[in-house]
Amino acid sequence: MSRLIKYSDVQNTLLSLGFSVATLKPSHRIFENAAKGSVVVLPFRKLSSPVDRTHLAAVRRVLIATNVVKPDAFTELFFFAPRQSHHHGLRDGNGRTKSHKNTAMAKSAS
Repeated sequence: MSRLIKYSDVQNTLLSLGFSVATLKPSHRIFENAAKGSVVVLPFRKLSSPVDRTHLAAVRRVLIATNVVKPDAFTELFFFAPRQSHHHGLRDGNGRTKSHKNTAMAKSAS
């Protein structure tokens, strides 16, 4: 289960990965990690706004292509990891229990 990802989440994560940010109001924010030769350009939005899926996909593509993160590590940057429940099942981000079978299928599908 995913959670709502905001532009502030993306910005904070990129900054924690060594990116710097420049703002070109009113159009874009440019994030650069000079050490990795990585540049991410996102449209300027309020930091509290939800991130469009295509923008998150673009961030993923750039971070993986420039070896900032490994493909399987990207998801952990932005999504809650399932928690163990009292019933030995896994819980999603909303506290609902998921079966081990469904969790394994979800991991193999991503």
